[in-house]
Amino acid sequence: NGTTYDTTGVYTYAHSDQNGCTQVDTLHLTVYYSSSSDIYHTTCESFIWNGETFTASGDYERHFSDIYDADSTVTLHLTIHHGTHNVETETVCESYTWHEMTYTTSGTYIFAYNNEFDCPSVDTLHLTVNHPQHESVSVIAYDSYVWNGTTYDTTGVYTYAHSDQNGCTQVDTLYLTVYYPTANDIYATACESYEWAGQIYTVSGDYPHQYTDVYGADSTVTLHLTINYGTHNVENETACESFTWHEMTYTTSGTYTFAYNNENDCPSMDTLHLTVNHGTHNVENETACEEFTWHDMTYTTSGTYTFAYNNENDCPSVDTMYLTVNPSYNIIVYDTAIREHEFTFNDFVIIPPDSGTYTHDFTFSTVDGCDSIVHLILYVQYNDGIETHALSNVEVYPNPAQSLLYIKGEEMSQIMIYNTDGQLVYSTNETANELLSVDVSRYAAGQYFVKIIFGNKQTITKKVIVNRK
Repeated sequence: NGTTYDTTGVYTYAHSDQNGCTQVDTLHLTVYYSSSSDIYHTTCESFIWNGETFTASGDYERHFSDIYDADSTVTLHLTIHHGTHNVETETVCESYTWHEMTYTTSGTYIFAYNNEFDCPSVDTLHLTVNHPQHESVSVIAYDSYVWNGTTYDTTGVYTYAHSDQNGCTQVDTLYLTVYYPTANDIYATACESYEWAGQIYTVSGDYPHQYTDVYGADSTVTLHLTINYGTHNVENETACESFTWHEMTYTTSGTYTFAYNNENDCPSMDTLHLTVNHGTHNVENETACEEFTWHDMTYTTSGTYTFAYNNENDCPSVDTMYLTVNPSYNIIVYDTAIREHEFTFNDFVIIPPDSGTYTHDFTFSTVDGCDSIVHLILYVQYNDGIETHALSNVEVYPNPAQSLLYIKGEEMSQIMIYNTDGQLVYSTNETANELLSVDVSRYAAGQYFVKIIFGNKQTITKKVIVNRK
């Protein structure tokens, strides 16, 4: 419609149609241009572009018509890198280190890697490794020996370094033994005896010996000899119980030996004549009344006692005494009697002539054989009007008894037990809680009499049997 457009877009055109009406036409326009573009590429060895292979760096153009038939150009800016291929030829001695690897034999070696352009590369090493010869020689010489221009007069091991035909360092070794006409000294120390040059020597001294050495030289060697001897000590010892000698403990008399090496390292032997004495240990079993005197000490209670002393061999000793101390009794017995009536106590018959208090002392032996005294205090009454209410409450049980005998009553003040021989075997003035227990387990089996005195001076006698079944 007479207007030129060079940009892609949507355009409208208004005009009157044949009917005089306004008509609006619309143009949807796409505009294409001729193009000139660039491509940049870097690679290793070669590059294929549009069916063509390029092996060298450079700028390459391609002309074409685009899909809209516009003439266009694209330029390839190409960089071609190549792998590295270094070749080394080396000749070395013994070994060669290449790319952190050590090679000790001749050969061709390669090393693959990526170079600084990250292109696969391979280096090649043509290596010759020469190994020098190391010669050794053993020589026995007389006085001295010349080797490689140097004179040696002492036995030893010597080396000589030089370059071989390949320029490598070769080290030769000389093992040299040098002999001389000798006037040598030998110093020796022995125990008891020493054998040298076919002779046996038993005393210290200097002994010369002439001989011809392997090279025919007259030589002399002198032996400076020290002879040491073993030690032989003898001890006589007397001890109590045991004796320690050379870290061993002996408990019996006898003769003992101890073998060792002395300060000169010579075999030695000591002898011990030992007498072992022992402490005394006497044991006594003693029974006494009230007290017993033993080793100037007086004991009043039963027990086990010891006495320490040194016996006739001056050895610590201990005597032991097992002591039983039995008591003697001094008993007061209260009883009542009727005037002009017969009263019997331990086979002793009394007929009190009048009222009042009557006393009498009786001596007896306990079942343990201890002398005792009973003081009888007898209250004599005018008639037999004695209150008996307390007596009816008295109990003595069990009967027969084997171990414990129980006595129960009110206002009991004294209890005595007699055997059939009239001997007093038990007596006490202490009654607790109106009940008393008596141990009769050590009494002989048989009949006994229990006599109880009350606070009002009344008495009662009960017969009991001690049974061992």
